[in-house]
Amino acid sequence: MKTNTTAKIVIFPQQTKKGFPLKIRIIQNRKPTYIGLKYFLTENQRLKYWNATKKELRHSYPFYDDVNKELDDELKKLGIEKKKEIDTPLDEFKEYVQSFHRLSSCRRFYHFIIEYGRSHYHRIRSCLTYSSDICS
Repeated sequence: MKTNTTAKIVIFPQQTKKGFPLKIRIIQNRKPTYIGLKYFLTENQRLKYWNATKKELRHSYPFYDDVNKELDDELKKLGIEKKKEIDTPLDEFKEYVQSFHRLSSCRRFYHFIIEYGRSHYHRIRSCLTYSSDICS
């Protein structure tokens, strides 16, 4: 049986003396486990460096690379492989369009857009409809 494991950096809502603690949440077989990190965010830092809509740490956080390195280290210790990130259809589309930036006429660009949409219709539709893994 395949075990589904996810790992993510989360911020705990309970504030301590040092601030809001950053933790690694590992969910394996629908059971969450939290591993504390040595990083904390004050209220101001939380507003500045924590993206509440995406529920993730912003790249502008001064210790962003260190936090992600700790996440990778913990995953290695537990024997969990990091899943390769998949580009969203929008990212692929941007890259595809940039490769055709030399299109000289609007008509050729229009046909290019139509063909791309036809060839990727089902993938884009499932992404918009179901918010599946291919979107994340």
